[in-house]
Amino acid sequence: MALDLLHSAKGILKTDELTIDNVVFKLHYRVTVAILIGSSLIGVAKQYFGDPINCQTASGVNSKVLDDYCWIHSTFHIRNEFQGNVGCIVDPELMLGQQPAYSYYDSPRGAPAPDLPSSTPDTSFYQWVPFVLVLQAALFYLPRKIWKTCEGGLMASFGRDAKRLVILRGDFEGGEEKGGLVKEDIARKYSAYFQSILHHNNGYFIQFLLCEVLNLIVVIANIYLTDFFLGGRFMRYGSQVMKYLGHEQAARHDLPNPMCTVFPTVTSCTFHSVGTAAGEQKFNSLCILSLNIVNEKVFLFLWFWFFGLTILTGLHLVFRLTCITIPPLRCLLLLGRSRAFTQGDLVTCRQVLGHCYLGDWFVLYQLCKNSNSYFFRYLLRSLEKSFSAKAKARQRSMSRGSRGLTVSASSPLTSSTRRCSCYFGSGSLA
Repeated sequence: MALDLLHSAKGILKTDELTIDNVVFKLHYRVTVAILIGSSLIGVAKQYFGDPINCQTASGVNSKVLDDYCWIHSTFHIRNEFQGNVGCIVDPELMLGQQPAYSYYDSPRGAPAPDLPSSTPDTSFYQWVPFVLVLQAALFYLPRKIWKTCEGGLMASFGRDAKRLVILRGDFEGGEEKGGLVKEDIARKYSAYFQSILHHNNGYFIQFLLCEVLNLIVVIANIYLTDFFLGGRFMRYGSQVMKYLGHEQAARHDLPNPMCTVFPTVTSCTFHSVGTAAGEQKFNSLCILSLNIVNEKVFLFLWFWFFGLTILTGLHLVFRLTCITIPPLRCLLLLGRSRAFTQGDLVTCRQVLGHCYLGDWFVLYQLCKNSNSYFFRYLLRSLEKSFSAKAKARQRSMSRGSRGLTVSASSPLTSSTRRCSCYFGSGSLA
């Protein structure tokens, strides 16, 4: 099982030869998925191949039996009056799932904390941590799968030649370069294919935009899913940990620890058995959950990662909307990506984008990611020449048509005038 997950993570981390998305998209389906699967593998290794729990042996109960029983039937937080003895004071702000009237961290040292519920919640969720992490990884990969299907191999249909060595025809014929491709031939192929799909790419861009929105929805949904999974203790987990770590080491001993509140390392377990006289016997045991030492760090990192990724994705969507509403920005993006900084490059880019819709610009921008900058600048000039030639051809065709209409409209009048003049001329001679 662990080897299969590792193989899947290796495939996700593999670099694609063609780029069909952007850096923010990759943070979702590549980096985040790798983090979640890696965290799940650590949990699986500790949980199923290590020793995740060790309980204090009760009289007459086998140690292995007690460990398995407490692992399967879950453990509980230690009662309030004994928490200071085991070095883990439960944070009431996280346990109650709501903001109290005052913060324990801001109150004077030794001030009483709000009472916890009489029945403290169990900690059975740690058994499901690896599976929930895999589920979250699948959710983060979903937009990538949808976009890959919608993209339909458009970038691949252009080919992969634009990233390779491109040379001049004279150098190629002279045999000075080997393994290169003639720049003119590649540009002609790319230009012809781009013009064949011109003005038909708005749907392509809309689908990509929807997948970017889906990325934002997925990361927000995962925040709420994690909060639900941890019993409402995830939303403020990172901020509470930062408050706790902000105090000096000596002062932390008397402060509530949010990490062991969510992921307790020392818990209580009640073992039920039946005695020889058929009477019920209960043994209360202290258990050490070493697995939670890893879980508290993993979910602390995920807290910062999820919220940071949410902010970054939201800012990227604002940037995308800015590109939609401000057309000159699209030209600047193409110029910056292709490293075109001359005035002639600016004029060329404006001329080309003057014939393109929004979706056509997006296809050009995707092509720019899959081309070396020198070739893409040449491609823009090739497109400019092609568009200019077609515009001149249309103008000549229209001018010919207008002259034909003028001649056909004036020809009957000229003929009748000539006939009339000849008639009157002949009459006068008579």
